[in-house]
Amino acid sequence: CGLGVGSLQAALVSYYTFDDAADLGADATGTNNGTPVGDATQGPGKVGAGSLVLDGEGDIVDVAGAASFDAVDDNGDGWTLAAWVKTPADAAGDDGVMRIFSMYNPTETWMGEGWGVGIDRSDLAAQKLLSTTYGIVDMRSDMDPLPGDEWTHLAYVYQNDGGNIATDYYVNG
Repeated sequence: CGLGVGSLQAALVSYYTFDDAADLGADATGTNNGTPVGDATQGPGKVGAGSLVLDGEGDIVDVAGAASFDAVDDNGDGWTLAAWVKTPADAAGDDGVMRIFSMYNPTETWMGEGWGVGIDRSDLAAQKLLSTTYGIVDMRSDMDPLPGDEWTHLAYVYQNDGGNIATDYYVNG
């Protein structure tokens, strides 16, 4: 019995380390470099030299024209987004949502108007991981509250099986 393993690099769309304070939007794959907007800064990281620090007041890394994000699920086999996050213990975020990644493109029709993942913190005692295909379906998963001011590994595994859309959520595992 054999096991075939494909190259992770072949399917990797982007990898942001936030290790270079002078170039916080650098994509290690070299394909989707971004530009920090607002007062996004570098802080100490969980893995590597840095992290991206956002204060919830409009800070983002803008990756304009990233066609590879548009095509991330064109073949219908899904995608995974993983990130280390460190949330403040008492902050709810913009409208109760802390966005981890959001790809909004109103000119595209392949998945409504884009997609995104984040944490619904409108009720800090009943937080939910969330994912959305803007305009099509929103998905939420109950979870234990994230510990404040501690690093947590989150992974979102999105599947689109012929229009049956689902997301599996993983916290530290």
